[in-house]
Amino acid sequence: MLTQICKIAPELAQLTSKIGPVLAFSENYLSFLIDFVKIELIEYNKKNQNVIRLLGHQKSIKCLKFSRENSKEKLLCSCSSDSLILWDIKKILEGKDLDGKLIGRNCFEYEPTNCCFDPTNQVIAVSNAFLINLYDINCHDLSKNETINSIQNTSNNSFLNIVSFENEPILLVSSTDGSIHSYKFKTDKFLLLNKINLVQIYVDFLKQNKNDENIDRSGLSVCTGLQVFRINDQAIISCATSSCLFLIDFYTNNLIYLIDLKNIPLAKSNESIIPQMAEFSLLNSKQINVALLFLFQNEIRVFKCADIQANQTEMRQTNAFSKDADFGENYLSVHPKKALNKDSPLNEGVVDKEVFKPKLATSMHEYLKTNNITKKNSISAKDKPITFTSKIKSSGYNSVVKREKFTPLINKKSSSMISLDNLNSSRQKQGPSKLESRIKQFKFEIPTVLCQKVNSTDKSSPLTLLRFSDDGNYFAAVSNDNLIQYIPSNNLEKTVQVFNGHNETIRSVDISHDGNLLLSASDDKSTKLWSLKKQMDLLIDIKSIKLSDSASFNIRKPVNAALFFYLDKFLLLGTDKNLFLCKYHIDSNKNDLQRYLNNSFVKSVKKFELTFAQSITTVSTINSFYSYLVLCGGTDKSIEVFDMNEARSCLTIHEAHSRPFHQLSQNQSDYNSLSYDLFISNAVADGIKLWDLRNAKCVSRLDSHINRYLPTKVSFSPDSFYICAGSEDRSTLVYDLRMNGIVKKYGVFSDNVSCAQFNPKKSQLLCGTQDGKIYDYHIN
Repeated sequence: MLTQICKIAPELAQLTSKIGPVLAFSENYLSFLIDFVKIELIEYNKKNQNVIRLLGHQKSIKCLKFSRENSKEKLLCSCSSDSLILWDIKKILEGKDLDGKLIGRNCFEYEPTNCCFDPTNQVIAVSNAFLINLYDINCHDLSKNETINSIQNTSNNSFLNIVSFENEPILLVSSTDGSIHSYKFKTDKFLLLNKINLVQIYVDFLKQNKNDENIDRSGLSVCTGLQVFRINDQAIISCATSSCLFLIDFYTNNLIYLIDLKNIPLAKSNESIIPQMAEFSLLNSKQINVALLFLFQNEIRVFKCADIQANQTEMRQTNAFSKDADFGENYLSVHPKKALNKDSPLNEGVVDKEVFKPKLATSMHEYLKTNNITKKNSISAKDKPITFTSKIKSSGYNSVVKREKFTPLINKKSSSMISLDNLNSSRQKQGPSKLESRIKQFKFEIPTVLCQKVNSTDKSSPLTLLRFSDDGNYFAAVSNDNLIQYIPSNNLEKTVQVFNGHNETIRSVDISHDGNLLLSASDDKSTKLWSLKKQMDLLIDIKSIKLSDSASFNIRKPVNAALFFYLDKFLLLGTDKNLFLCKYHIDSNKNDLQRYLNNSFVKSVKKFELTFAQSITTVSTINSFYSYLVLCGGTDKSIEVFDMNEARSCLTIHEAHSRPFHQLSQNQSDYNSLSYDLFISNAVADGIKLWDLRNAKCVSRLDSHINRYLPTKVSFSPDSFYICAGSEDRSTLVYDLRMNGIVKKYGVFSDNVSCAQFNPKKSQLLCGTQDGKIYDYHIN
């Protein structure tokens, strides 16, 4: 609810004319217009509200803006179609300077719509329908930069603000279509960072409150009040429409606070009157106030909008790349924080005693062993006869065999040998280890050059999955014709193997860490384990899982996820609402005569069930090093985290998306271990969300790509700074997580992009399309 602080009306402020349609608001001051050319300045916090009138403009004033809240000097910028004037409030209150400082005269080609200060308060930006002009407060025209098309198409009701984010200028532009665009300014161009749809946020808010019967979208166009406040390392966007006040998280686009202005009664009657303008300010770094201008009532009212301290736990967000973030003692992390428990399921391993032994002999070796039959070549040394006689010269016991004496190499002076004395010094000269030097030398660059374009299938079947091996030398391509192709990453025209064994859509594919096995799961209620060393070698066809007892679990529903886990020691199978942690054994004693006998098996170590969801949609885990955590996505739009060491569910994030998501992907970069706890979720028509596992918070949201109906696959870059995402406009976008914006766009492709995958070891990007083509991008 809004709490009124003060009211400014002509009769209270001793004004004789009507208040104009321009408003500026700061921590202590309020500025507005009288007769369109006169500026009124007032300290609204004081009981005696003395009004100071500023004169200097000849034509109608279009915009007013105070300097940044953290500035030492309090400045006011006023802009009309013929001049730009800067006012020093301190000098004005002392009565020293009431004329202001003229920065520009007749400097605008088009009528200005808004103005603002940069983070340093040294530059003033003035916007109009086509241009953004930057002016130095020392009267030097910095530049005139043409904006991109999305800003060119806005009307005169667009507004502008520049805020400080990561010490870089960020441009926020709102328009009458109910959207806010944020851009990063670089020398001569703007890079689109984010787009916020206020209409969609308002509709989702009403649906959550079960009040979506009569949604009036006509009053959701942005009119004014666009600001960004820094509070506890959180950026909060404030904006106002003709019917609502919004506080939105800059990183995630999530709604923090919403006030419906239609429910605010004014005057003595209970009639609610919609304000025509609003401006926000931050008071003492904890309270957000709002000033509402009611033209029809000819008054301005200042309200307390939100108390940040009261909602600190709700509004607090953590920087995804902060090294010094404090998450407490009980935070989750993919890095093991303790040793394995004695009763942990991860202690279960495949040892020799647990290998399944058949009742009948399945090989000649087994037959000889069971019947105590030995070969001639297998006679032990104690059974051999020993003869001591001098008559048999052929035995060689009396003769002396001449042999060269063994000379150790350490006595030889060779340039290839290192003496023990020089061992320590040589280690110091070697410097860092091979892993450290490899990480230090690797520098990921966004691929820009299209090297290859290959038709992966003859029938032009859509590609649904691309999965690189951990060494980056090969990748698996899954198409809609139920085929899996194993292809070298440096030559897409050469297919090493083709796996054809599933009858229905393949939902998951994974390659073991050692690169020897491939695991696939399908809607045909089966999971298959293939050998990558032999052509079309199906090792295990998993249609049922042995349980800890003598019983077995028959898979009767599609398997949506199948992954290697704990450095290939286990398998994770997700079907229905069950998640199985399985150990497996591959029988390597088969020969050509008895290849029909398969002694390989899969046995369940532990069975988990989702707490709330009816079915598992996706599973994610880290297999490149020992980790205990497994992430599961369910049909109830929740994320549930299982700790395999504790054998329990340790976290559930409800309503992670507005729709069930089809992908969870964890960061497994070898080159940036600080971001291992980041993971992404992907849902159709709800964009990509970046999560921090340590505090179970969404830290960023990416939705600039088009994804209305196709479950596209996305991936992290090797340095974990970028995310690539396919789009349904036949393009692929690369997001920079550090600035939450687009840095590269690929296209136009022959069809919509269904999957995009970065090579984990080098600068390479693969894009798979709906017509079965693979596009291979490298650096120059």
